Amino acid sequence: MVDWNKYFAYQSDGTLWRLDRPQKSVGSPINAKGYLGFKFEGNRYRVHRVVWEMHNGEIPEGLYVDHIDRDSTNNRIENLRLVTVQQNNRNQQRKGYSYDKARDAYRARIWVDGKSIELGSYAHEEDASNAYQTAKQNLFGEHAPVGGGTTL
Repeated sequence: MVDWNKYFAYQSDGTLWRLDRPQKSVGSPINAKGYLGFKFEGNRYRVHRVVWEMHNGEIPEGLYVDHIDRDSTNNRIENLRLVTVQQNNRNQQRKGYSYDKARDAYRARIWVDGKSIELGSYAHEEDASNAYQTAKQNLFGEHAPVGGGTTL
């Protein structure tokens, strides 16, 4: 494992700065999800993983560094946590309901470990949203997705 603290300084806004060039921060978008990355000694690294390792040591095999607020550019250590792949997948933006024309109702459901759980049909969009919000908090706790987003 690289001792990142020998080469980079962490700033409280989540940026990394090269110690040999203090005026130069590292990190540019490396994929469609907007994760920030950089090249170091011939290898590519993601900034959020380096920030985690600078503060906590090596990332155990099978665990991932998750952005709590789902902003892939927000690499403040307070916004990062270690999670399993299942927990990481749960922290995705979802609305949790969709309009079902055949039933003339809003259908709420949630996915748990690759299986869809029906939460019911509701006449009002707000009721379907509330059913989803309650279910995700009960099932996932601190790893529940935050906010709304795309329809299931």
